[in-house]
Amino acid sequence: MHLNPTYLALFSIPWFVHAQDDVDTVPVESRNHWMRRSVDALAELTGSPCPFEAFGSAIVNHSDTTNSEHGELICIGANSIIQNGNPTLHGEIAAINNCSRILTSEPYNLVGREALGAFQGLSLYTTAEACPMCATAIRWAGFKDYVYATSLDTLVKQSWPQISLSSSQIFEKASSLPTKTRMVPHVLADETDPLFAWQFNENGKCPPGCRRSRIGEKTNNPAAVGDTKRTCVPGDKGDEDGLAGELADEAVAGAAKGLRGLWTALFNLFKVAAPVGDEL
Repeated sequence: MHLNPTYLALFSIPWFVHAQDDVDTVPVESRNHWMRRSVDALAELTGSPCPFEAFGSAIVNHSDTTNSEHGELICIGANSIIQNGNPTLHGEIAAINNCSRILTSEPYNLVGREALGAFQGLSLYTTAEACPMCATAIRWAGFKDYVYATSLDTLVKQSWPQISLSSSQIFEKASSLPTKTRMVPHVLADETDPLFAWQFNENGKCPPGCRRSRIGEKTNNPAAVGDTKRTCVPGDKGDEDGLAGELADEAVAGAAKGLRGLWTALFNLFKVAAPVGDEL
């Protein structure tokens, strides 16, 4: 019986990973490849080219190059806290949950303990630096690598609400754990930073395939429900230009209406103030 090399590689992983060399042996091209796959996971799992919570993840086995020189994809995940009403379903947690289901199903069929051990040979990629909850989960899982793009500092500068504990600080507190996880920061941050730059800035550029909505326009973005600001929604940039023209027309019409109201008020004021018998 032929066994998938990924399956064999997972079974060959020791329960505890020894301290690894600090030199990152994974080629830059492979790091970039999987970070872009994490970005692609957003549209794939959310159905939108511009999800509000643009936190996507991919978990990879770099030791299996049977199908690709970059390694083998095990699972993906995307932030789905709004869709599922679960505040813990950040992109990294969603990916870990998906991998647990996959590793304990066909073709791997690992038992729980084996699946836990398998994480120690896998690498987790995520579009932004993990929050303290996710960084802690990454260390408890014992991932071989943790690779992120956009930094916590950048998220804070872009007005994202964050708990101000960096991954480095979390990892420092995890030194007593029996595994070691290599952290690889800022991979393709120049490509992911724009994904987080529009949510709290109406002047931020929408991701490709998206445009700015009109105020009050019904959107499929659950995070924008009840929002009075213009969010990014799927659509053509030409539509956005058209909407901008409509907004300008509405502004002119509103100003004209306001002037008419002012003249009416002044007319009535003078009429009331005029002496009896006089007419304006």
